Amino acid sequence: MAVLADPYARRMLESVVFKAKSVPDIMRECNIPMTSAYRRVKQLLDAGLLKVERLVITDAGVKYELYRSNVRAIGVRFEAGALEIDVSPNIGAAERMANFFFFMKAEK
Repeated sequence: MAVLADPYARRMLESVVFKAKSVPDIMRECNIPMTSAYRRVKQLLDAGLLKVERLVITDAGVKYELYRSNVRAIGVRFEAGALEIDVSPNIGAAERMANFFFFMKAEK
């Protein structure tokens, strides 16, 4: 919950819901300083809200990671002393299609 209270972290998560991006791309899009961006990426990874979707190696041998959000939406509700958190996972089109066919096959 603490990481979600941070405006930079929320902007970064929103930036990578639909497309995986590198930290420099996220920094430019969200207008976030470099040290803050790398720190938030680590916090989001540690919290399980962000994942490395793939590792890219350029022709020059430079390696970098592309990050994507693990969550599409998070809802928090506090009522009568109870905290309720609703998390919608961020699954890609290929995963949605695989799930569709898996459940269709299971219904036969």
